[in-house]
Amino acid sequence: MDESMDRSDTAQLLIFIRGVDDEFNITEELACLQSIKGKMTGQINYNEFSEGLQNLNVPISRLCNITTDGAPNMVGKNAGFSDETWGCLKSFKTQLSLFYNCMAKNDLTHFPRLKSMSPVSENKLQEFSQALKKLHTELETRFQDFKNIQSSLDVFSMPFNVDPENVYADLQLEIIQMQCSTHLKQLLLNSTKLDFYRALPKAKFPQIIAHSQKIMAMFASSYVCEQTFSTMKLRKNSIRNRLTDEYLFALLKVASSQLEPAFENIMENQKQFHMSHTPNKAEPSNKS
Repeated sequence: MDESMDRSDTAQLLIFIRGVDDEFNITEELACLQSIKGKMTGQINYNEFSEGLQNLNVPISRLCNITTDGAPNMVGKNAGFSDETWGCLKSFKTQLSLFYNCMAKNDLTHFPRLKSMSPVSENKLQEFSQALKKLHTELETRFQDFKNIQSSLDVFSMPFNVDPENVYADLQLEIIQMQCSTHLKQLLLNSTKLDFYRALPKAKFPQIIAHSQKIMAMFASSYVCEQTFSTMKLRKNSIRNRLTDEYLFALLKVASSQLEPAFENIMENQKQFHMSHTPNKAEPSNKS
């Protein structure tokens, strides 16, 4: 979710819902638009967010994650969680830890450029070490949420490497059964992670499939919000600044939707067409 001011100086809070279906197809749809009059605060945003969920009959307990502007989540059109993203985060944190420890011990093995220079004073190396340590601490703080769910992410990313005793109880038996399957190990090696989970027998691995769907739905991108705000500024411009919130929501929902209308079904169910859109049948000419 995110908010932005429209042409009439009204803050519009957009709430998108991201979901994963049984075939692991991901959709992000605009669920509601909440108009905020006057001063904006975190509490007001939360109240409007809660009201939007109530209008949708969605209990907040059903949400696995909330992505907001400025939150420690992913941004960008193609962002969102992936094995590569999680792997890069862990690798970068581990490298930072190694680097500041090396600096503290005057070990320049991983700093060839610095090593080739004239001897650097120990005080300077200690300053460098503290700077790297500060960066590592900041990274740990920013991605604290990832650390809290690391075991869940590991089950999704590398199900054959986790210790069954260290995962949730409802996953343990299915993890053991999966790890003992040579066929599934080969399937994971020869396919993408998405195709692997799609191919899992639903009757045998219902808990692992549900867990994977939750992880995939968890990490949304803020790109869709920013794109919709651009559409909002085009639709509610200086000429159409009296556009009501109801119509604005309808315009934004259609513009941002990933769903394709079933035009053939719509036409079949249409009882009467507008006369101006109905082709006239050629009338026979009355020639004498």
